[in-house]
Amino acid sequence: MVNPALRFRFLKKIEMKTSRLIILGLLGGLTLTMATSFSSCGKKTKSEVDILPDSVYLQRGDSISAATFDTLSKTLRYIMQTAGPDSAIRFCNVQAYPITKIYQSHGIHVKRTAAKFRNPANEPDLLENQLLNEFKDQHQAGKELKPIIRRDNNGGVHYFKPILLQGMCVTCHGDPAIDIPDLVKNVLSELYPSDQAIGYRIGDLRGLWHIQFDADLR
Repeated sequence: MVNPALRFRFLKKIEMKTSRLIILGLLGGLTLTMATSFSSCGKKTKSEVDILPDSVYLQRGDSISAATFDTLSKTLRYIMQTAGPDSAIRFCNVQAYPITKIYQSHGIHVKRTAAKFRNPANEPDLLENQLLNEFKDQHQAGKELKPIIRRDNNGGVHYFKPILLQGMCVTCHGDPAIDIPDLVKNVLSELYPSDQAIGYRIGDLRGLWHIQFDADLR
């Protein structure tokens, strides 16, 4: 039996390490937000904002999605290595959604979604379903998947970036008969009784990033 005192100290170490990674992510988000604000200086009218080219939003979306992914993946990798994939799932259940939001700021909204979602909070809306189907068709046709921009009738700008399954993810999202250990299956059944996010292979289209820039973004 594991000594309770040793287990407590180990869990506290994980908690402290995870907190540092999240704090670094928050600081990165502050820097990213400041950079976005400074890059918008001098655009004084709504018409000037409206004519910003897609390339500007592609660059902003790339920066935000990369920073968010980096914070989330580093945190999960550390927990998986030190406490196991079952602990990583429990962490995701509580913290993955808030981490996705740490790089948001005024007028910028960040979301991850998938056709086969695990967390009901990540269920795709109509526009996201449309883009998921577009990326799926491109992927099946062997085309290179790239981020794209869509604009809505209210002046909002939507950045979409496909998410492809990586090697470290098959333990929780792979083939249940081959990739997912029994302990992980048990935790998934406990926390996500309606889980759909399994049966993937490395390189499969797992989902997408959706970053929305509001019409009043300056």
